[in-house]
Amino acid sequence: MFRSIKPRFWIPAAIFAVAMALSLAAFVDFCDTLWFMEYFKPYFRGEVDSPWGAIWETWRFHWLTDNVRLSNVIFTLSLALPEWVDWPLFAFGFLAWTILTARLAGLSPRSPYAAAAAIACVAFAPMWEGCMADECYIYNYSLATPLALYAIWLYLHADRYGSAAMFLWGLALGWWHEGFAAPVLAGLAAATAIWYRRPLPRKRLWLMAGICLGLL
Repeated sequence: MFRSIKPRFWIPAAIFAVAMALSLAAFVDFCDTLWFMEYFKPYFRGEVDSPWGAIWETWRFHWLTDNVRLSNVIFTLSLALPEWVDWPLFAFGFLAWTILTARLAGLSPRSPYAAAAAIACVAFAPMWEGCMADECYIYNYSLATPLALYAIWLYLHADRYGSAAMFLWGLALGWWHEGFAAPVLAGLAAATAIWYRRPLPRKRLWLMAGICLGLL
């Protein structure tokens, strides 16, 4: 799929992705990122040598509040690393988001307007609490979005992929963030109900089963 994106699309999409990464670098930590850092204070102050105690306490706290959403598990590990480690992930998330938006919308990558349309869609999408430059946003939103969009791509092109790949992708999406997985699952279920008279590749059902298991 990514090989089908032509240079006309790649250039503005890449510039947009880099700009989003630089926006992250320009802002201080706030919102959820600071909330997650609560248990890390002794580590940042040099009072303890290892961040693992803070990581474990953060995981335990979120098990009691949101059942350890996978995006938060991975994000917690990133708190012990330099912030610049997250910037490429932020850029990749927006690049993949832009490309998948265009492809699922049926925009031709040869069109000079395709990238502009997809970027406008991404740039003006409602952002959670306005925390675009929040590091926590990277894992919970800018990476969850391409995960969800690609699940739709897999559903629409089920004949190209194996059942195991479909199931594992669905599992990752379901566990990653329920706020993205549940609406996608509902949409796929509705599409399946509408198309039930047509030949239905069982691999689509494996994708949906993976999402269900991840949500559970």
